[in-house]
Amino acid sequence: MLQRNVLAAAIGLAISPFLVVSDAYSAQPDQTKTLYSEQNYFNQQYQSMYSQVNQRLEEVRTQAEDENNIIIQDGKRYIELNGVQFELHDKNNPIIPLRSYDDISAIEALFPFFNNDWELSWSEGGAVFVNKYFGNYNYGNGCLIEYFPRKSVQNGELVDVVIDTSSCSVNSFDSTIRYFGNPITFTPDQLDQESFRATAIERYKDRLYVTRSVPNEYNYIDVYDINTNQKVARLDAITTSDGQTHNFRQLNELYIEDNHLFIVSWEANRVDVLDLDNNHQHVMQIGIDTSTGSGLYRPQSVVGNSDYLFVSDAKENIAVIQRSEVTPENSNHMNRFASLAFGAGQYSHRLVQMHILGDYLLVNTTNNNYVIYDIRKIEQGEILQPEKTVTTAPNKIDRFGDYLIVNINNRLEWHHIPTFVENNFEFIAPEGKVLQINNSQVTNFQDIHSDNNELVTVSSDKITINKIIDGAILFNANERIDSTPIIYDQIMPSAIQKIYTNNESFDLITNPSLRSVRINELVHTTFVDNNTVQITNYNAKKVNNIDIEARINGVNKWFVLGNIDQIPPFTRITLPVTAFGEVGRYNSKNADGVFDITHIMMGEDKFNKLLKTSFSSKTDEFVQKLQKIKPRWSIQTLNILGGEGSNWLKMSPLHAREALIMLTNFAYMASSEEFKLFWFNFSEMFSNGEEMFGNAGRVDGPGGYFKPEDYEYYYNGMMNRDYLRIGAVKNVFGYGNVGFTGVSETFYYTHYYGYYGVLAHEFGHGFDGKQLYVDGSAFASGNFGFQPLMTDIGMFLIRKGDMPYLSSDEDLNGFYKDENAQYRHFAATSKREHRSDNESNLIDQWYMSTSTMPQGWFAHSESFQYQQLNNHEKTAIAKLKKDGSQIPVCRFTQTIEGNLKTLYGFVDEIETNTYRCSFGTEMSYLLSDGTAIYPNSELNEFDWLSLHHPSKDGEVVLTGDGLTLCSIDKNDFYGVGFKDSNNYCTQSPEVYWSNGNRWRFFTGFNSYSYKK
Repeated sequence: MLQRNVLAAAIGLAISPFLVVSDAYSAQPDQTKTLYSEQNYFNQQYQSMYSQVNQRLEEVRTQAEDENNIIIQDGKRYIELNGVQFELHDKNNPIIPLRSYDDISAIEALFPFFNNDWELSWSEGGAVFVNKYFGNYNYGNGCLIEYFPRKSVQNGELVDVVIDTSSCSVNSFDSTIRYFGNPITFTPDQLDQESFRATAIERYKDRLYVTRSVPNEYNYIDVYDINTNQKVARLDAITTSDGQTHNFRQLNELYIEDNHLFIVSWEANRVDVLDLDNNHQHVMQIGIDTSTGSGLYRPQSVVGNSDYLFVSDAKENIAVIQRSEVTPENSNHMNRFASLAFGAGQYSHRLVQMHILGDYLLVNTTNNNYVIYDIRKIEQGEILQPEKTVTTAPNKIDRFGDYLIVNINNRLEWHHIPTFVENNFEFIAPEGKVLQINNSQVTNFQDIHSDNNELVTVSSDKITINKIIDGAILFNANERIDSTPIIYDQIMPSAIQKIYTNNESFDLITNPSLRSVRINELVHTTFVDNNTVQITNYNAKKVNNIDIEARINGVNKWFVLGNIDQIPPFTRITLPVTAFGEVGRYNSKNADGVFDITHIMMGEDKFNKLLKTSFSSKTDEFVQKLQKIKPRWSIQTLNILGGEGSNWLKMSPLHAREALIMLTNFAYMASSEEFKLFWFNFSEMFSNGEEMFGNAGRVDGPGGYFKPEDYEYYYNGMMNRDYLRIGAVKNVFGYGNVGFTGVSETFYYTHYYGYYGVLAHEFGHGFDGKQLYVDGSAFASGNFGFQPLMTDIGMFLIRKGDMPYLSSDEDLNGFYKDENAQYRHFAATSKREHRSDNESNLIDQWYMSTSTMPQGWFAHSESFQYQQLNNHEKTAIAKLKKDGSQIPVCRFTQTIEGNLKTLYGFVDEIETNTYRCSFGTEMSYLLSDGTAIYPNSELNEFDWLSLHHPSKDGEVVLTGDGLTLCSIDKNDFYGVGFKDSNNYCTQSPEVYWSNGNRWRFFTGFNSYSYKK
């Protein structure tokens, strides 16, 4: 079993730092109390997952007892779970198949409840589960859960699942990380190319050698001076000592040894050697005497050590040439000393790289497999078979000192060569992984090269040289630094800038590099340089008590750079890093210690790419809502001018500000638990049994009805959509594509009231930013799928009062106001109204069907607190319109002149959680002697009316005497009563208006109905 501690596990999944040199944990003697409380927490976390693992295994065993669930193959019993077949042990324990050590999908299929906080790994048909934050792999003295399908002996007993929490801890540590910094980037136009078509890249001193290799085209090697950023040479042919010139034809590989450059020219059947210190003079050609019939055919790669030179070509064996033969005198006439078996038949077009690893030769075939040879076993005239052929398919491999850098599956991994050899030449124990370089996703590069403590990568659009930097990180548990918040009002005016102001130009607001933001980073912090930090509030609301947070990529623990008491709307402040206090020492976010990254922040190298920033507030509820936003869309203002003949409208700063408001709400909706619940249970809960479907329509098959995995795929695709360019249109509701989303100007001010359907429709056309989804697909249909789902979610959350911006916030930007008419294109005449309380949609109905709130008339009690109902539930309480406000209806009983009377009124809150049912000042009850009284209930002694009553959905509300309940709000008179036999809305004959007339109405009154 691997012996790793928590930091190594965390770094192993790093995004940017790639190599841990050393790390250590130590519990301090004075930490006993803290460790004890931590231990309880860790035990709790692990115990919860331990129980879930056992429960899941019991469920699988139960399923396996039913032979209808069993698949028999080759005499073995299998069960299929989430699309993966698991062989069953004799006790019906599922054995997890090993696809590769990097592929944990089978583990996730068996145990789908582990989230990203946990690292999963395969072990002998079972699995190991380690929490990235406080777990480690020190078996027997560790912090892990392990599943043994064939059981394990623990404390004298056979068990399936082992839990070990003896050393769970998050305490002091120190570590040295290496990371990429100070990148130098070269673009194709700097080398007079339209794009790079490189098969190889090498470096010699300050010169970079880059091939351009295209079949049947002009092929050459560009030589670039790194110091001057100038191309210093273009090598497109060689001239041999006899004066003959040979053009390069399809270049495969470059190899530098001492001061010699080996050029492998595939189509020319040549390997030429040039002197790098003598103006690239031709030294010799590597070849084998063709008179024996064993000459090179379409060579692919070359590498050497002190004993041999190895040359692979399109034939089935790799040529082995003794170094004593490799001399200018033997140019093109060398003898094959031995061969390495490399595959039957001819493989003309395979791209091959070779690396000497001490006693071993690694031969990698791009995106296919790699082969290992023990070069100690080479014998003259013999064909040496490989020690191992591994089907794992790296794209590119390069050697960097004692490490191999492997480009595989859209990542870079660093493997210590001795460990690689010890692990039987398998890439199973990387010491670092990189998914991004300079904020760009790692892809399959055309080539990679590491030298001079730098990493060089080449893709079609750029060559990047990244310096490799060492940085020390210290974390001291149980320490705390006193810090003083930055007071906004004390910041120098010159450090403050307002953004998206009405006087900003169209070119400025549509420039993504100057005016755009990730929707999940609406309080955005960036390091301008090593000494300056810039913090921008992209919100229309002031944000308060903001903690500016950061973490080092790969270390899953945040620290607080500092605190700012407030930042006004659409405001950017620029501060020296010293404004936050001591540079390099910061409290951890959860206040359990102090980070010391002084070595990194005080160095000369740029560290900004190393830090990921975030924000939080312990007191500001608006900020706490922003923190829930999951999508990462870059919000950009569409740069279409519109004009005559176009339905596009030119965006103004007013539009840009409102778009940010509107899309903040939209992203919040997509992040909500309500959306997630209905999305992943779409057919069951929202669409009467029909699944979402793609461009192929209502069919089974590709692009048709969703399968369960499609919901996960598109959910993640929507969250990770790269950008959203937002615009406004006229004459149509909207336009949508991968590149733009436009909606009618009307929705720029009616969205506060829940009208998000058109935005959802146009967004749906480019749902995941990868392709166009057509009208009629469930992504962009008017009456099915994403549009009605987001409409109902929006309406529900608004009624619930759970949105960053509600209708009470529409004056923040005031898009509809007359004072902003000059910045709009049309008058803001559309209605700005919430839907009726009586209107319910599918989301409402589902949540209300599970609500525990009372149904029908119910007596007030201490357990019922009206103010604790969410806004949605409050709509189910019957209301009376009074003085323009909706006030809950109530009834109470009172003995008047010896008779028990039921009277109706409205709920009047006397003080917090103290109510009475009020008859109303405009209404009176006349006694038999003509005296007017004004009845009210005793405090908290009355009945409320809940219209939530699924079993009576649609039925009118009746009084205890079976009469229809009604209410009136007319000419400043209001009240609740019942319909008499003459269809008047009235009360007892003794009830009068304050004008002396009986309380009795023939028109203008309303009745009540129950709903789900």
